[in-house]
Amino acid sequence: MGVSRGHMYRKEISLAMSRSYGPGRYDASYEEGGQDYPIGFVRWTEKRNMEAFLDLLASGSLQVEALLAHQFPVEDGAKAYAAVEAGAYTAS
Repeated sequence: MGVSRGHMYRKEISLAMSRSYGPGRYDASYEEGGQDYPIGFVRWTEKRNMEAFLDLLASGSLQVEALLAHQFPVEDGAKAYAAVEAGAYTAS
């Protein structure tokens, strides 16, 4: 990734990698063929998780506005970080 360990260590930067995983992951019949697992066998597949999330958004039951309160272009990342560090943006 081209990230210097020294820079990350001195700046106390944490890097968290994310990946999808769960029932159906790496199963070609599920991922490519669209064959879902029976709900009695696997309650929450990737597909059902996403459907539930979208249903909550559509019904207004899931509030995400606070996550989108402040937006910065990526080139203004330093300004955004400085504003957070100065206490301009706090969790409510």
